[in-house]
Amino acid sequence: MALQTDPSIIYGLATGYTGRLRKQDLKADGPYNTYTRAGLPPTPIALPGQAALDAATRPGLSAALYFVSRGDGTSEFSNNLADHNRAVDKFIRGIDGAGKSTHLQWFRERLELKLKPAGAAVIVTREPGGTVLGEALRELLLHQPMQLETEALLMFATRYEHLATVIEPALKRGDWVLSDRFTDASFAYQGGGRGLALTRLAALETWVQGDFQPDLTVLFDIPTEIANQRRGLARTPDKFERESDAFFTRVRAEYLRRADETPDRFVLVDAARSIAKIQQELENVIVSL
Repeated sequence: MALQTDPSIIYGLATGYTGRLRKQDLKADGPYNTYTRAGLPPTPIALPGQAALDAATRPGLSAALYFVSRGDGTSEFSNNLADHNRAVDKFIRGIDGAGKSTHLQWFRERLELKLKPAGAAVIVTREPGGTVLGEALRELLLHQPMQLETEALLMFATRYEHLATVIEPALKRGDWVLSDRFTDASFAYQGGGRGLALTRLAALETWVQGDFQPDLTVLFDIPTEIANQRRGLARTPDKFERESDAFFTRVRAEYLRRADETPDRFVLVDAARSIAKIQQELENVIVSL
């Protein structure tokens, strides 16, 4: 059944949106999906909050210029950009412990400005996911218990599909691709966090990717205790987000090992800083591309 357009769902689907919204899309979890984040039933009707209704119907009574929501029923209006940035820091950075999701859309917009004269597009995608098959497997990977080896194999299966149907075609067209996670995450989570032998992951990496590697990897690094506090503000956690601090300490260590192993590919960002300072550093990255 095709549904009335719901902008919050379309925003979360990103490149997965094909122009027709269906009931199954309402179940695709994302930071802006009020159905999954607030536990609303997946119906064609989105339920805006009272503050949003007042702003839409009586704008003259409000001096607010900015609005941010986490999708769990909480929101905040701001009268100036500085207050808005603080609200974004409060509401959205908590979605992901290191804050990378907060900056991905901003990075995309800045990169699109840089590439506009050349006519190149910027494709934003994610792992696990990025394809119809990948999104279906994502639900299993994030929420279903399974053997460690099964988990790793499914991660690389989604990656093969992702490369073959999204990433490689985009690069051949001359477009740029921004992926929220890639192979480094498999080494960090299945290798560092869960303890799968890195030699097995390296074999899968070679089999699936050959010599393909990202031209640039931005690693948002943050102490485990701070990341844990931010995850506590997020939606109902998936099976990875419910892991212990010791697990995330091992994940972080493996990410840093990967960065140390191939320093020319990595930009290490201190994600404990303010949004403004992080984006200033990212702006310098974009200028250098």
